[in-house]
Amino acid sequence: MALTGVDRAKRIKPFRRAQPSLQNLRGLESFARTGSFAKAAIDQGLTVASISRRISALEKDLGLVLLERSDHHANQYELTEHGKALGEFLTPWLAALEEMLPAELQGSADGLRQGRGRPRNEDPSDPGSID
Repeated sequence: MALTGVDRAKRIKPFRRAQPSLQNLRGLESFARTGSFAKAAIDQGLTVASISRRISALEKDLGLVLLERSDHHANQYELTEHGKALGEFLTPWLAALEEMLPAELQGSADGLRQGRGRPRNEDPSDPGSID
């Protein structure tokens, strides 16, 4: 049985005053922009489960329900008003953040947007390589 937004809200703990992680914010932004877990996962270079976990963690951090399961389809999710508002805010905010990166990271902005953290070194013999 699917939980309604009200039932889920009762399960989410009050705001923990935790700062939401950038990765979790990116997960919500990507879901809001693409409209699906699968597309958000491709956009972020992650699995569907990872996107779902990031959004769930963000809900707990904020103490808000950001997604609701559709009444018509068990695997269909819709953004709540909070989720829509936050998603709309995050798209230009994350773009501005990427533009502010130092010049040496500008070429890796896409990798950073996708939640990979830092640019990958192409040379596998380099001890600093993270591949």
